[in-house]
Amino acid sequence: MDQLPLLKLLPADGREVSGATHFGGMPTFIQNHRVPECCGHPMSLLAQLDSLDYREADLPDSALVYVFICRSCFDVQADMQCM
Repeated sequence: MDQLPLLKLLPADGREVSGATHFGGMPTFIQNHRVPECCGHPMSLLAQLDSLDYREADLPDSALVYVFICRSCFDVQADMQCM
């Protein structure tokens, strides 16, 4: 998988975020290690979002949302895994 640089989130409103929320880098899978493919190669992780950091999204408490991007055609795919 072609990685984007790892960036940690620092919210402007001062709330704390878990270590699981980040942009780029490698995904921290809860269940299966499935990286989608596009244009004949694995997609890059654009963002990994921890549901505990975004209560307003009304997601299950133990969920991670993975957003992948194809660096060739810019197609985007998302997946969610729960414990």
